[in-house]
Amino acid sequence: MAKTFRDSCKSGGRGEEILYNYWCNKGYAVSDLRYEREWQKVDVDYRVRTHKGEYLVDVKSDTYSNINFAIELVSNTNKNTDGNIKVTVADRWYYYFLDTNICYVFNPKDMLAFVNENLSENVLPKGMRIVHPYTAISNGNGYHSKCVLVPISLAYSNGLIQAKFRPK
Repeated sequence: MAKTFRDSCKSGGRGEEILYNYWCNKGYAVSDLRYEREWQKVDVDYRVRTHKGEYLVDVKSDTYSNINFAIELVSNTNKNTDGNIKVTVADRWYYYFLDTNICYVFNPKDMLAFVNENLSENVLPKGMRIVHPYTAISNGNGYHSKCVLVPISLAYSNGLIQAKFRPK
């Protein structure tokens, strides 16, 4: 069964709220940017200020098992629109697996460079693969995106993971 746009938004919102509460409980100053058009265009959800500094964050929530990161290269293949990893100006992605309550942190620019480097070689490393998930929309139509699945173990072995934790 295809995932609907509404389902995706609901899952994303749950993950965003869990991480927002996590940061607030740690005493960080958090600015919610999710509903500001200028930040939506560049795929940023929050500005987080800690004792170590300030950074822009995008939260990705995944309902699948925590084996791979789904890195979206094209958001809509019919329109050939850039995926979120290409448009984001976030300093960090918090990639949260809802079912296991595990969150990984990485720099999206580093992840994109890693993906592009491997795509340019025409032979993906073991476990990496391209998928085209389908998203249904309310009028009965839908669209495909283009994602690269990056095994978490491969991201670790290439030094991409900055942190791993359970936010609740």
